[in-house]
Amino acid sequence: MSQAPLRFVHAGDLHLERPLTGVSEIPAHLREAFLEAPYLAAEQIFETALTEGADALLLSGDVVHLDKAGPRAIVFLLEQFRRLADHNIAVYWAGGQIDPVDAWPPTATLPANVHRFPSGRVGNFEHQRGDKTIARVQGISRSPGQAVD
Repeated sequence: MSQAPLRFVHAGDLHLERPLTGVSEIPAHLREAFLEAPYLAAEQIFETALTEGADALLLSGDVVHLDKAGPRAIVFLLEQFRRLADHNIAVYWAGGQIDPVDAWPPTATLPANVHRFPSGRVGNFEHQRGDKTIARVQGISRSPGQAVD
């Protein structure tokens, strides 16, 4: 008996806090698109996980610098995580240089489908389909100012 394939979507370095740069002059009709680009690109990643029937989304750091992005980023990510939760899609998030595990505000409770890897040690999550473990997902979040060993 064969098992359905395991499908993950992987993304990192979303940097929601950074609008597009590198252009000396932005035409007026494109200014809004430049400002919205990080969110539109990130939304497409979440949409891909949904449309492709992914089992999980793997986020590998530098998703958002919350001090620079502000509340909008928190609300956006919570909405996207809940969309995935509604379709039983897990999120495994390894924090990077700008988004260490402890940077997420405790008042913005992450949905149960979001699993954060610890810093300083490898975290291990069992990914389940129904009541059966189909994969072990391991990772480590970066500690601020330190490289991952």
